Amino acid sequence: MKIAVVGAGPAGLVSLKYSLDHGHECEVFEQSGVLGGTWVYTDNIGTDENGLPIHSSMYQGMRTNLPKEVMFFLDYPYPSTKTKSYLSQPEVLEYFINYANHFQLEKYIKYYRCVTEVTPIHTSKWQLKIQDAKTKQIEIKTYDAVFICNGHYSDPFVPSIPGQNEFEGKQLHSHHYRTPEFCKDKRVLLVGAGSSGTDIAVKVSQVSKEVFLSCKQESFVHKSIKVKPVISRFNKNYVEFEDNSKEYVDIVIYCTGYLYSYPFLSDNCDIKVEDNWVHPLYKHVVNIKHPTMFFIGVPFLVPVIPVCDVQVRFALASLANEILPSEKDMLKELNEYINARKNLHIPQRYMHKIGSNNLETYFQELSSFANITPIPTTALACGNSTYSTSFPNLYLNTMKVGVIGGGPSGLVVAKYCIANNFDCDVYEQRSYLGGTWNRNYSDEDPDDKLIYTKLYQGVLTNIPKEIMMYPDYSYPPEETKSFLGPVEVFDYFKGYADTFNVHHCMKYRKIVLNVCPNSDETWTITFKDLKTKLIDEAQYDAVFVCTGHLWYPITPKFPGQSIFKGSQTHSSNYNLPDPYKDKTVVVVGARSSARDVVEFISLFAKHVYVSYRDFCLVQFKENVSPKPYIKEIKETSIIFEDGTEEMVDDIVYCTGYDYSFPYLSEQCEISIDDKYIYPLYQHIVNANHPTMFFIGVPSVVCAIPLFDLQVRFAFSVLQGNCVITKEEMLKDLDKKREEREKLDIPQRHAHKMGEYQEAYWAELARVGSITPLPPVLCRIYDEVRKGRHLNLHYKILDDENFEIYSED
Repeated sequence: MKIAVVGAGPAGLVSLKYSLDHGHECEVFEQSGVLGGTWVYTDNIGTDENGLPIHSSMYQGMRTNLPKEVMFFLDYPYPSTKTKSYLSQPEVLEYFINYANHFQLEKYIKYYRCVTEVTPIHTSKWQLKIQDAKTKQIEIKTYDAVFICNGHYSDPFVPSIPGQNEFEGKQLHSHHYRTPEFCKDKRVLLVGAGSSGTDIAVKVSQVSKEVFLSCKQESFVHKSIKVKPVISRFNKNYVEFEDNSKEYVDIVIYCTGYLYSYPFLSDNCDIKVEDNWVHPLYKHVVNIKHPTMFFIGVPFLVPVIPVCDVQVRFALASLANEILPSEKDMLKELNEYINARKNLHIPQRYMHKIGSNNLETYFQELSSFANITPIPTTALACGNSTYSTSFPNLYLNTMKVGVIGGGPSGLVVAKYCIANNFDCDVYEQRSYLGGTWNRNYSDEDPDDKLIYTKLYQGVLTNIPKEIMMYPDYSYPPEETKSFLGPVEVFDYFKGYADTFNVHHCMKYRKIVLNVCPNSDETWTITFKDLKTKLIDEAQYDAVFVCTGHLWYPITPKFPGQSIFKGSQTHSSNYNLPDPYKDKTVVVVGARSSARDVVEFISLFAKHVYVSYRDFCLVQFKENVSPKPYIKEIKETSIIFEDGTEEMVDDIVYCTGYDYSFPYLSEQCEISIDDKYIYPLYQHIVNANHPTMFFIGVPSVVCAIPLFDLQVRFAFSVLQGNCVITKEEMLKDLDKKREEREKLDIPQRHAHKMGEYQEAYWAELARVGSITPLPPVLCRIYDEVRKGRHLNLHYKILDDENFEIYSED
């Protein structure tokens, strides 16, 4: 028998597979160039490159609203390595691609072929008109049976509401939603509280000014979203609701479902769609008037993949065994079904709605009638349990995240956890947030001031505030200076925490003692309460390491160092210049911290020598002189590599910090060798345990924007939007190592960005499918690296350009 299948989505693939199993000749017609149907993501909306309507309704960050345990074909389960239940769009699409590859289906799929007409012809056969999407040429072919597998998630339904045309804001259906960026700083109203409505509301809330969700019944949503009743009327710039309240909104997104649509079926097919009811279909599958036409995947509120599986096998059994009743009897049974639904006051538009109460009965009807293998009862139980819950997808997908460190990088992790409705604990040793920017300490706990006090009096930021901001939170407009002190920066982070309400996530005065992966890729964090001295542990689905790299000082070793009679200190312990009054001081190092220390000490010291190897940020003046690197230290003098010797009273080492994570167990499989942390994919993901993320490892960067970008990349990995195997991550690390070797970049600079920063940002955005940072930030950074001038102000004009002006 020769069978035609319309559509290469999940329904089309399983129709093809079972048709081939039965020995039939089969062709699948797919108007796009890839299989997967609605599970194929594209940034585009409207029409594709061939002028055909885009089928997919996928958006970035979408996760399944059903567990994978009820989303597989009967003869092809998910691999055992796939432990998560709720998967991302790329993971589901990967499953369908693997299914097609496993059963060698793709050679039967005719891509870029659009079925324009299906009509029955004599002797119970079918004639299909097929247009080449590229050349527009028409081909006519004849088949013995037709499987309609074009789905019902491509023709959006938008309800008609009074005043809709008067509204001046933006209106769109969720079918055309892809990413939330267009909602930035806008007031957004979503209509409909199904899976897509609640999920998109959460994503939009991350960037918008305010989010409202209009729905008929009470809905469980994130507390940042305001639930409203049904809309009664639109006005020019606001919306009225049935409770007589009104809200001013800029954007309306309709998450109101889809219509069944079969524009390619001729009138002779005798199929009608009225009020979203496709009829006459026997058991939601068979065209009663022409019983060699089958509709796969019509029912809704069902586990779609198993339903398609059993429907196809039912259809093929009816073809092979002629088990279908007569047309008269099928119509009679259909009418009985309709009347039963009407007696229950079920509207006609819900005729294809199955739901948990009827799911098992429907499966059993198809299986027993056609004498085919039933769906496993465990899958049915799982499906029923899922559909009987009153909580939407965003609650089923809750993760628990452990964050180590309450500084700038830890705060942004907490912010995104809250936005995604993840549980989050942030462990912070000190009594308040801010990390190295927090110079405050608790009077009740004097030891508090011993932790992370790496800032010294009088220090100003080494880059302007314009490139020290999170993308979604600016400094207050009254803060006009570009280069700020610790107090202003700390206030910024406090304001960020207040705005995004992260305080409830903070676990203050808790020191993490040990982090260890469990066998199921969850994590155990062991911590100590510094007040009670009690030790406890907690379990997490993911761990973010956010302890920074400015607290484990590096002091280089020199011959004779131990016999030097003067003071030797690292810049991490420097606070005031007073102790260096009238002294001769050697400052080792010439980068940002050295620049500041020299600037302050030179105001009091007799003379300052700056000893360094290569790059220098220090400005030399009358009592400040450059020197090469130290060769040897004597009791009261220093010999430099050029052979010169100077009498010296004190030494200050501005020689940076090392990476240190003493709380990571060996099982974390993280190593540090010559300042290189391995294996960190994209300087973020632990390739051996990809639910562990390191935020803020790169140096010579715009740190604050980078933290935000890295966290969004990590969430893309965590939520399955960026799917990459361990082997691929390790291969990428090897490639990057080879590239550094070709450029003679030493291993200790593996995490150093500098001139490579913009390329790194672009790569994160591309690989993670996330919104990039504007290039202008790197442009300003590069300009400031040439020389910091504290009297200059920087103003960002757009994503590419900025201007500089003087306060004079």
